[in-house]
Amino acid sequence: MIHILPTKVLSFRGLAVLFVICLACASRAQALSTKDAQVFAVFDQFNAQDIESASLAVTRGTSDPVRAVGHMIVMDHVPLLDEVRAMARQQGVGYSVNNNNERARTHRQLMMSLMENTGIDFDRMYLKHELSFSKDFIKTVKDRLIPEAQNPELKNYLAKTLTRFEVHLSHIEHATATLSDNSGMKHEHTHNHDHQPLKYPAPTN
Repeated sequence: MIHILPTKVLSFRGLAVLFVICLACASRAQALSTKDAQVFAVFDQFNAQDIESASLAVTRGTSDPVRAVGHMIVMDHVPLLDEVRAMARQQGVGYSVNNNNERARTHRQLMMSLMENTGIDFDRMYLKHELSFSKDFIKTVKDRLIPEAQNPELKNYLAKTLTRFEVHLSHIEHATATLSDNSGMKHEHTHNHDHQPLKYPAPTN
């Protein structure tokens, strides 16, 4: 004998199944959003730190190659950071940068050291840092951020930035080689050594 369940029972079960499915979808969407938020936060921190140290190179550098590297980074990374923050807002992804993690503490120590140095000592310290920082930035974007990004637009954007970062790295390597040959020290100018670095505002949601 075939038992036909009342329509109300079927409707209730259908709604229950639909509710469970919706919960699962919402949970997965939240998980994806959380991953993208982490990617945005790391990318934001890298860019803001690079801008801050590069601004010192522009004003405190004593060689043309060092000032050129600083100017290139500031001019490229400021609009890039604006773009990625706008993308996060457009995608409805809120995030905050951890200013107390190891990378933040290391950056603060670096900035203090840079502020304490002048002349050729500053130039060498900045380029040494920037060379290592750029390699780390590229590796992080390539090996971590792109694989972890869930939104296709974000993933594609990060992939496109790699080319720009690799161009930066080649300029930094050239500047380092030039400085080591002392040819970059021919054009010095007077600096205001009390100049404070450009601090890029934290993201606003």
